[in-house]
Amino acid sequence: MIPGVAVFACAVFAAPPAAAERAPGAPAARLQAAAVTLTLADGAARIEARYAVAGPVPAMRFVLRRLAGQELDLKAVEPPASIVTRRSQPGILALEVTPPGAAERQEIILRYEVRGALRHLPLAVPQAPADPLGDAVLVRLRGLTGERSPTGAFPHLLPAGDGVFEARLANLPSVVRPPPPAGALTVSRAADAAVILLVVLATAVWLHRQPPGRSGT
Repeated sequence: MIPGVAVFACAVFAAPPAAAERAPGAPAARLQAAAVTLTLADGAARIEARYAVAGPVPAMRFVLRRLAGQELDLKAVEPPASIVTRRSQPGILALEVTPPGAAERQEIILRYEVRGALRHLPLAVPQAPADPLGDAVLVRLRGLTGERSPTGAFPHLLPAGDGVFEARLANLPSVVRPPPPAGALTVSRAADAAVILLVVLATAVWLHRQPPGRSGT
């Protein structure tokens, strides 16, 4: 283990965010689990993110960071009848998803595609309090070819065979860095974590500056 890695890992994971806007005294929706599958193919990353949410869900907000040299395209949102409000500005894509009905447990699914620079892949972070997740966050990366070095990945992804890497985590990261080809010259863990930390801090500053109430289109 490289000294200092644990400290940086704590810094770059998304902290439990604030709850979506709701009526005073209403119970907050809570994130109970998340499973994200990233598939690399044809010069793009296709991402499917599933979020298990408990409690009434009037609306759930997500934040995606637009990284330099990337194009981000939201393909689909489930449940199918959900109302989706987008707010976009340089560096940020904010989504507000309002599922149909008021079930005590909902699964919200986001499918989106990233093209361009794929060294870091942004994940949609829900702006809701999280239950103690233990290892209830699964990140799975598919489609890698050739021998890869797990030490160059973030978070710590372990090979699962057939070009698949996986990690079970207690927190949902805002960015995934695929493992580089074995023998490739890589940026140090500390420098790489510093870059991701800047992404997280910029997102936090943006959220802090947003006025209360629902997002605009």
